[in-house]
Amino acid sequence: MAVSIDLADRESRLLQLAVFYLLGHPRWQSDRATGGRRQELLDVQAQLEARTGTLRVNTSSVALLDSALGRVLPELKTYDMLAAASAGKRDASTVEGFDEEMRRLFPESASNPDWIDDALPELVELRRDFARTARQIKSSPATEAPSGQSDAPKWQFWKRR
Repeated sequence: MAVSIDLADRESRLLQLAVFYLLGHPRWQSDRATGGRRQELLDVQAQLEARTGTLRVNTSSVALLDSALGRVLPELKTYDMLAAASAGKRDASTVEGFDEEMRRLFPESASNPDWIDDALPELVELRRDFARTARQIKSSPATEAPSGQSDAPKWQFWKRR
């Protein structure tokens, strides 16, 4: 099932930065290690790059994007400190190419070091929206487990199945 999500330009760029960050981690370097989810993120990244204003993704991608937003938040929170500590000698991020991607998506980041302080509340709100959408998808009748089946993982043996 596909979901359409309308995004403002800045929200689209924030989401694009989050996707870039997640794809840059070593765990996400091969499609085999991620069970095909890397390709799913690459497809989303291509849509975001087109900047159409509407993101059309399948339901599993919504939770994946929520995860990407959750992972980039701490990186941006500490980015200023790391940039100041490195004094321009190295990239402030742990993900290769993140600094360049951030400057490409947000040109104001080069001249205004406080732009992150303005972007963080928007990023938190965007994450809340994706988390809310993911919960709605999970609780919708089309995605519920068949009757008599619990959605509890097998290792949670104390919950009825």
